[in-house]
Amino acid sequence: SASAGAEDPEAIRLRVRVSACFGSGPAVETDFQVKPGASLGKLMAAWCLEQGVADAKAVRFEGPNGRELRSSDTPEGLAWQASWAEKEDSARVRVRAGPQLGQEAAWPSSQVSPEVRSALQDAEGLLPVRVVSEVTGAGWQEVPFRISPQTPLGRLMGAWCRHQGVERQEVRFTLAGQELQQGDTLASKGVGSIVGKDGKTIAVKLVAEPASELAAVPSTGPSSGAVSTPSLRTQVRVTAAGSLVEELKRADHTTDGAGCIGLCFWTKMEAPLRKVMAAWCKQYRLAPERVVFLADGRRIGTEDTASSRGWGVNQQVTVLAALHGDEDQALTHALAAL
Repeated sequence: SASAGAEDPEAIRLRVRVSACFGSGPAVETDFQVKPGASLGKLMAAWCLEQGVADAKAVRFEGPNGRELRSSDTPEGLAWQASWAEKEDSARVRVRAGPQLGQEAAWPSSQVSPEVRSALQDAEGLLPVRVVSEVTGAGWQEVPFRISPQTPLGRLMGAWCRHQGVERQEVRFTLAGQELQQGDTLASKGVGSIVGKDGKTIAVKLVAEPASELAAVPSTGPSSGAVSTPSLRTQVRVTAAGSLVEELKRADHTTDGAGCIGLCFWTKMEAPLRKVMAAWCKQYRLAPERVVFLADGRRIGTEDTASSRGWGVNQQVTVLAALHGDEDQALTHALAAL
């Protein structure tokens, strides 16, 4: 039998970052989580669907050593060792995607637009799902997903929890007021594709909320008089600032009611804040090395924690995300908005 505390093999994921260039634009990087024993063909197909490449056979995927990857390859067979649990940027396995020799004409000249990507995903039978959660003092936050009607919703719920840095057992997910179980699917709940008057598929809405009064859920503020949780956390709201705001708007990221672009996270008091920063960059598809994070007028270090910064339990802290070299402008704009 497995020793106590041994890691569940089914829970292990490798972090794989696929990088590709379209036309003269900058490299587009897409992150995936892959089981060690899963064939890379699934990752390749998912990447092609995401980037609007119609034929996966027209794409050459190269591993870290420059060797061409086959769809039957597995991370385990290639001796890729980086674990998703390490949470380090350096732990990502980097893969390069480009056109096969003679297939350059099939390669996109620019990154596919959100509209085209949505149409391609609809053609694959994937349904849009939005997981919503309440944000203290800022209404509701939505995180979008695409999922097959036959895929267990437990996978989506687990992905949302990993993204927000919270334990799965701390969160209750509901659909139309009914609590969801790990094995439920959209098909088993009778949910299908619903098209609106504009011809677009309407997203299915799932609600994430505390599993109990003591549960701390990302983006869900503590209720009045709530008891402190056994796992002490603080809420961090990361908002784009300076020229980064315009860059994200051009990439079709929506603003909230206050005109801001950002996300909220709950983080443990002693957890490195690099986890929050990495999750924020991943959500907006930004290379972490391009972004600096500021709080109280000071830059946040990768080893800083909520505790070392002097933030309180259940406190809501605002963090600014700005491009390198743009810190002063971002702080000036933030102070002018107060």
